[in-house]
Amino acid sequence: MKHVDNNKTHLILDTLKWICLYAGIGLIASLLLPFPISVAVALGAFIAINFLITRLRIRKKDTSTRSLFDSLSSSSDTSSYNYSSIRYFCMGCGNEHKDITCSICGSKMKRAE
Repeated sequence: MKHVDNNKTHLILDTLKWICLYAGIGLIASLLLPFPISVAVALGAFIAINFLITRLRIRKKDTSTRSLFDSLSSSSDTSSYNYSSIRYFCMGCGNEHKDITCSICGSKMKRAE
């Protein structure tokens, strides 16, 4: 139970940190710049920060997820994707197949390994 509480506390503190950063940027931009420019600067800063947060969270994921994301985003040719490592098994009879329905029992339920 304590592990869950630590995760919730970390999430709340992380969220508060980003909210304070956004509010600070908005306040500084509105005080230093005239109205239309301050809105554009604040909006651009919010988009840039969200982009950076997303990049940081992707880097924190394990290496297999990151390498899969990098390989999918860097290549536009679908023939270079390696789907051979994913195997599908019927949940009804356990038969390995890649069709929509199982060829043995006809079930549409399958699990990936």
